[in-house]
Amino acid sequence: MTKVVLLTKSFAKKNIKKFLDRDYEYWYLSDDFLTLLDIKNKSGNYHIRTLGKEFYTLAEELKNDLLELSQSINLENCENEYFWGTQLASRSVTSGPLFRILIYLHFAQDLISKMEGKILIISDSLILNSFLAKASTLMGVRVENHMTFCEKFHGPRVWLKLLLRSIYFSCSYIYRWLLLRRLRNKRLTSDLKEGIYLLRSWVTQGNIGDDSSYKDRNFTELLDHLEKSKESVWILPMFFNLKRTFRQEVKLMSESKVNFLFPEQYLGF
Repeated sequence: MTKVVLLTKSFAKKNIKKFLDRDYEYWYLSDDFLTLLDIKNKSGNYHIRTLGKEFYTLAEELKNDLLELSQSINLENCENEYFWGTQLASRSVTSGPLFRILIYLHFAQDLISKMEGKILIISDSLILNSFLAKASTLMGVRVENHMTFCEKFHGPRVWLKLLLRSIYFSCSYIYRWLLLRRLRNKRLTSDLKEGIYLLRSWVTQGNIGDDSSYKDRNFTELLDHLEKSKESVWILPMFFNLKRTFRQEVKLMSESKVNFLFPEQYLGF
């Protein structure tokens, strides 16, 4: 009777010796060959096979079907602006991890359905192993799915990370909002008599001096020209790789002769 044993890459690195058996046919479905070398060193003379050229053969067979599916999904969601920010819309599906997982899934399902005996498959994808476990069960094949303790709680860990991240960014925004609202810098009013020039520019190390002077690296000539023409110029800053703390940086900016526009000062909470 056919038996399938599924191991994650992390689990196999620590426990492969427990599964060494001459009755098994070993397959490694991953492009992490450094880990493969480590597992082989721990496996002694046991032969662990990879897809090799067959991977590219399967890629050619599946590529057109996946591209057609991707095209149909794009057409169905073409008017949804949020869809175009997803990985499926912003990059080629044949260059992402989804395509690689589909190739391994197609190969492994075909292998399990045709082979009789014991098969051990090592992969670096929890999703792939989950699909293979379900497919093997539906085919009436005995299956064992092994993973590390941390991987068993992968789902809850992801949700916890997202929750903590959302709390962190929310607190960061509130802190920035309160800090910027308390600055005593010049601000735009609704009774503007003349137009202004608003330049969106990066603020990073070296842009703001200790004396609150400002050196713009993106619009140097334009800024000089507008200032000489006595035009009203405002800088909408984008912060990146600051030398000082954010609080120190904006405090110096608030004391500068240059007009800085901080959106948080005009937004309610």
